[in-house]
Amino acid sequence: MESQTQSLLERRYNTIGKYSPLFYERPIHLARGEGVWLYDTQGNRFLDCYNNVPHVGHCHPKIVSAISEQASTLNIHTRYLHENIVNYIERLTATFADSLNAAMLTCSGSEANELALRMARFITGGQGIIVSDAAYHGNTEAVGELGTGFMPEAKNTKRVRSFPIPDTYRGLPGVPVDQLKAAYLKHIEAAIEGFKVDGIGFAGMLICPDFANEGLLNIPDGFMEEAVQLVRDAGGLVIYDEVQAGFGRTGEHMWAHQWYDVVPDIVTMGKPMGNGFPLAGLVANLDHVNAFTKHAMYFNTFGGTPVACAVGNAVLDVLEQEQLPQNAVTTSQYVTDGLIALQQKFSMIGDVRSRGMFFGVELVLDPETKEPATKQAKQIVNHMRNQGVLISTIGPWDSVLKIRPPMPFKPEHADILLSALDNAFAAFSEEVKMSDPRLAQLTAAAEASMSQWSLEGSTLDLIKFRENAVYKLTSPEGERFALRIHRPGYHDYAALLSELQWMSALSDFGIETPTVIKTNSGELMTKVVIPETGEDVYVDLFGWVDGTSLGADEGVVVNAEENRSMYYTIGEIAAQLHNQSSTWALPEGFKRHAWDLDGLVGETPFWGRFWELELLTAEQQVFLVEARAKAAEILQSVDKNSDNYSLIHADFDPHNIMIEGDKIRPIDFDDAGFGWHMFEIATALYFMQTEPHYEVIKDAIIEGYRSKRDLSDDQLELLDLFLALRGFTYLGWIRSRQETETAKELSGDLIERAVRQSHRLLEWAEHYQK
Repeated sequence: MESQTQSLLERRYNTIGKYSPLFYERPIHLARGEGVWLYDTQGNRFLDCYNNVPHVGHCHPKIVSAISEQASTLNIHTRYLHENIVNYIERLTATFADSLNAAMLTCSGSEANELALRMARFITGGQGIIVSDAAYHGNTEAVGELGTGFMPEAKNTKRVRSFPIPDTYRGLPGVPVDQLKAAYLKHIEAAIEGFKVDGIGFAGMLICPDFANEGLLNIPDGFMEEAVQLVRDAGGLVIYDEVQAGFGRTGEHMWAHQWYDVVPDIVTMGKPMGNGFPLAGLVANLDHVNAFTKHAMYFNTFGGTPVACAVGNAVLDVLEQEQLPQNAVTTSQYVTDGLIALQQKFSMIGDVRSRGMFFGVELVLDPETKEPATKQAKQIVNHMRNQGVLISTIGPWDSVLKIRPPMPFKPEHADILLSALDNAFAAFSEEVKMSDPRLAQLTAAAEASMSQWSLEGSTLDLIKFRENAVYKLTSPEGERFALRIHRPGYHDYAALLSELQWMSALSDFGIETPTVIKTNSGELMTKVVIPETGEDVYVDLFGWVDGTSLGADEGVVVNAEENRSMYYTIGEIAAQLHNQSSTWALPEGFKRHAWDLDGLVGETPFWGRFWELELLTAEQQVFLVEARAKAAEILQSVDKNSDNYSLIHADFDPHNIMIEGDKIRPIDFDDAGFGWHMFEIATALYFMQTEPHYEVIKDAIIEGYRSKRDLSDDQLELLDLFLALRGFTYLGWIRSRQETETAKELSGDLIERAVRQSHRLLEWAEHYQK
């Protein structure tokens, strides 16, 4: 963790206590927000897919202006006449049914719900309130009694009873789907009867119409209407908590309860009402408001001030003028379609639920048993944070991913969210873990190796399981490392040792690479035998590298013009790698493969005979054979000397470049070998070509490279050749691992890119060879 952030964290512990909640294993030290984006103190930006408080976007200029203008004129409590509160409540109540024609304003949703309880108990004369068995409605003592999800006050109260969450996905044990509604309604009847038996008068039911904290449920058809009728037949009032679901978030309606054929007696509101300004309240019938306030004067010093109501009006203005509820409809469909596509790909996604700009993705260990994937949900949330996308979890088991972005969230933002989720599910899919006994063997080997670094008792979290298995290792003291188990057969011991030797030499040269941690006996790696197979596997350990993979944070790439200096630095790093490797005296026994003519387009290329990939059409195969021959013909005339050929990283693409503030570091030297320097540059640019600012990126990388090392125009003229060669290697990579989920996922895109690059190669060759 960055030292300034760690210092602030320690100060926080010393001032507001260690148990005040914080998101993420690595808390984010935020500096500012704008629209759907948040920025930390290091300049890293995060796509906010969680916070509904900045309902119309972080720091919306119209909201900021409303606060400033009214605060500079007058701000006073409501015991004086002022137009703002009247104008606002008239406008607000116009969005409800005619019977909900009055409002009382507060500062928080907790206050609003407590006020609703007081009103309901006064109007009915009863005390008993029904809630779901996974509810949360605030943190005062009175509403704490309603917090059956996790509030301690709910465990001992007699004036609150709960019913099982009406969940059509999980249902009730032994109850057929078509009988769920009746079964859930019986629980509500039982709660009402329970108050009667205990001699406690019934006051009503308080629920979120979206059942948001419960997991954003799909409830049985007709349940809501019949539950409300049961409550009213028993003399109770119906209170809907719209703190999360209201103000157009559901898209087609201003309020979530309007999806049902029900008009509640009281509706509470909070969070988004003031877009971050403390504004909340309830709406009810004017007769109820008058009856209650005649009996118990209600006054709130800060609830309904001129500034608060100016903000409330500004929020309504932005919702209308920017057509944000309509945006919730169209973007919701786009996101939902993307989530369902991911569900088809990853069986750990048990259910996808959406209601406007609110999404729940329920994770399970087994699609049949529906065992909650609580651990994996937490891992995915933290993985997303490290990719620059913020979400959270909800539900009785915290196994539902909670996605609830600010309302200006658009399809282009959804693409970033969906891509990050795809990466996260690939990394943590329990299906992969359970179905592949090989991973269990490697995990056991990783645990067995810990003693070589005196790290017994550390925890392991899988980061990647593709060619190698890579884990985050956290020691009992909280220190983090990356532990890697090499796949047998790709490199022998000499080649693996050589990789680590080069990384250490690069570090000595001043290039920041992951620090190689030596074993207790001073070795760069250790060997472990897998008992089931008798195989030797090699394990190495590195210091943990904080930051975000450039390939994972699409927002960085899209905004390349703003981040030109970053790509310039990447070019500088590539040049420094080559400066070191072209002058370095290789240690005795040094061994790495070569990305030369034979390794790229020979009869047995290092990553495989790409032109024989079975997924190619006959036409594509003929075309690639022609492109391969042309590439080999030209490559034969390209010199190999220390000016243009030496050790290279060879996988210097965005996924292997870590960004943390102003630090940029290459990682994953597993594919490093001898090759042309232009192959390195082509690798850095290959996946950037489809980005809107590709020319900016390319120019910055080349200029950065040239600032540290000569790169002649003659070398640069070969860029199209090396881009095509890079494309060939990816096809070979697919061919050697077609059975893997990763290859299946990427094959279509990689084939399309390689074929397109081959066309460019042949066109370029015509000109080059004239």
